[in-house]
Amino acid sequence: MKRSHQAAALNLFLSLRMTSVSGFIAAQKGTDSGLILMQMGEDDDRLSMKGLELEQFRRRKDVVERKALQNQWRRPPNPFLDPVEVVSGLLEELRNPSSQYSGITALLETSNESWHDMLRRSVGAPKGATNAQLAPPLDAALGRPNNQFAILLGVENKNYQPTFPTDPLDYGDTCWVECRLRGAIDDELLVAMGWSLEKRSSDCAWVVSALDWQDFREPYRPGIGREEWERICG
Repeated sequence: MKRSHQAAALNLFLSLRMTSVSGFIAAQKGTDSGLILMQMGEDDDRLSMKGLELEQFRRRKDVVERKALQNQWRRPPNPFLDPVEVVSGLLEELRNPSSQYSGITALLETSNESWHDMLRRSVGAPKGATNAQLAPPLDAALGRPNNQFAILLGVENKNYQPTFPTDPLDYGDTCWVECRLRGAIDDELLVAMGWSLEKRSSDCAWVVSALDWQDFREPYRPGIGREEWERICG
């Protein structure tokens, strides 16, 4: 009888022990499941943030690329630009170049043969010099201190406002555009220019053939015309 009671007590103890262990294991499993679910939630949050950041990056990239294409579209020479747009595009690229020498390069590319040759001679470059070779010395010459043409590069009075007071004189294959640079704040007349353009035979894009320059700023004597460009390095 005594052994029987002992066996019953042992069985009860083992039963309670197993129940306790099972409860502990279940509780532990529940805790682990909770931790796993919490970790999964945190991982989802991280993935969501990464996805959001990636989407924001893609949108910013699209905006930058779209703006670059728009700027490239407005940059002469371009057969789809009218004469006023050509002059405006050149002035903007010279004043706010999209890359080093891009404004000077645009000016060289938007020049007919005689105007291009005149620009080459103005910096003393040899015949056959490429635009890449001409751009640095021409940029340095135009941007030097006390040079009336430095305004084109934004060296002096970068905040000028280009205006076109008259309609272009379009003769079909040639055109003359009057452009005036005025102070953005006081509207003072700074420079009056006459751009002579012609259509390039290869693609019908408007290119520069001559430039008349009249300077109204006190430090500079009035420009006497296109010959002024010959002395930018003198």
